[in-house]
Amino acid sequence: MGTSKWTAPYLGVQHLESTDRRYRASVTEYSGFADLSLWTPGCGFNPERQQFETAEQARSAGALWLSSINSRQGVAA
Repeated sequence: MGTSKWTAPYLGVQHLESTDRRYRASVTEYSGFADLSLWTPGCGFNPERQQFETAEQARSAGALWLSSINSRQGVAA
């Protein structure tokens, strides 16, 4: 079981979850940039945030982050 797929965009927002569903990357696309939120257990409403020039760059970074988590948990990407 590998990393799930990005959700379909809804109002410029997409999500990708780790295989255990405890971690999530969310991308919000704005005019001119994209915001990546990295949700971890216990972060409440304060995820780590990064900005990118494009949504594609943000999705790539989010997928890489979750792939790293899945690898640590012994799940093939």
